[in-house]
Amino acid sequence: METSSVGSGVRWRQVGIFLGLTFALTWGLNLLLWQTVGYGASQPAIMMLQLQMLLPALSAILCALFLFRDHPLFQARRRGERACWVFYLFIAYMLTHTATTLIALFSYDFIVLNINAIVSQAVGLAALLAVLVMRLVMGKEAFARVGLAGGRPRYWLIFGAGFVAFYGLQTVLNMLFRLGETVDITALVGSGVSLPAPLLWLIVALQSVVLGPFLGLLFAFGEEFGWRGYLQSELLRLGKVRAMLVIGVIWGLWHAPVIAMGHNYPGYPAAGILLMTAYCIGLAVVLGYAVLKSGSVWLAAFLHAVNNQAASFFLAAVYRPHHPIFSFGAGLCGVLWGWVSDRVGRRNGAALVYLTLAVSYLLFALFRSAPAFYLSATLFGLSAWSIPTIMAAASGDYVGRELAPAGLGFVTLFFGVGQALGPYVGGYLADTVQTFTWAFVLAAVVSLGGLVGSLLLRRPQPEPEAGAAGLKD
Repeated sequence: METSSVGSGVRWRQVGIFLGLTFALTWGLNLLLWQTVGYGASQPAIMMLQLQMLLPALSAILCALFLFRDHPLFQARRRGERACWVFYLFIAYMLTHTATTLIALFSYDFIVLNINAIVSQAVGLAALLAVLVMRLVMGKEAFARVGLAGGRPRYWLIFGAGFVAFYGLQTVLNMLFRLGETVDITALVGSGVSLPAPLLWLIVALQSVVLGPFLGLLFAFGEEFGWRGYLQSELLRLGKVRAMLVIGVIWGLWHAPVIAMGHNYPGYPAAGILLMTAYCIGLAVVLGYAVLKSGSVWLAAFLHAVNNQAASFFLAAVYRPHHPIFSFGAGLCGVLWGWVSDRVGRRNGAALVYLTLAVSYLLFALFRSAPAFYLSATLFGLSAWSIPTIMAAASGDYVGRELAPAGLGFVTLFFGVGQALGPYVGGYLADTVQTFTWAFVLAAVVSLGGLVGSLLLRRPQPEPEAGAAGLKD
């Protein structure tokens, strides 16, 4: 295969087995969710989503520990490394959570459901405490030998604070632009609490952002040991940047069924999948860098949990945006460029986005100075994820509201092809010439091609008024 030479030793067969098992288990679970209780806030649905988070690590553990004979974990098990018991504990926890999830799914007895929920939480807490005890008894060297090093505490603090600051900033921006409404914290916690609102916010923040990530550490480990612990280690042979980008695309598509059911972007299945994939690409780079910097997959799990908890806290307890896409955060670019395209037209708006992206890429490629890098990053951050938003609006303009979902789905096909090929081509070019300069130049050329293509679009025909056809008849 050509990929083996380009991939410089990536064990594609093993990667394929891992991904096949992970996606089969996950999408099978999503199908069960869809056919039974459906996506929502019910206890069975929440437990099934938690179960989904455990599946990448389960697949990685089963493959690396028992199937792939050349994997370091397989050799560690053969040597009798005591820290392998952490993986056996995880498998046991996974099976227990599966059992409690099935009970929640198929039981209709209120008392049984309450007891089941308590048992599920107690088992999770016991498993987390068991991991801590193992770490104290076996020592950090034993954990490091099986890929479970903890990393330096300062990385946990610095990266964790960065995630909280990011979501805090986007909340402030949503407030300044009045893109939502302030949450009534007293109504949220219940009428029986008479504490002042600032104190309630502090208590909820400590519970959600400080304590919550540790309580949710095992669920986050379920994803992170699969994506960062196993898959990133395998794909690093492609190069660091390319590996992270490829993982981001895979990770985003792994979420696709639940996004289509309404997770994170309710009412926007196609645009939601695009935005979630873009979001996962960015998050994969940050988490991947954190793992490479610290050598700790536990840090990635902690940051993943902080990410989820901080986002939930600011959205549920501080300020709730009116729109899942046209707001700061995952929809930051949609606010700016959606407004621009409303004023200058979709094709001109898209052309301006592509021009901004081209300038961003060329600044990074051709100028070796800190101001150029900062300007490049700013332009990229302001425009990178705006294309899905403009395409969603353009679909309605060009084919009408009724056919807009089909039109966006057709566009999404080509967007996905580009996301899949881009990291591969850019990484291959960088490996060939031993610099990323020409990869960014190529990205600028492609963006300029998008600019030209946007300007060649015909102006959409205005949709007829409702009832006009009836008058004509």
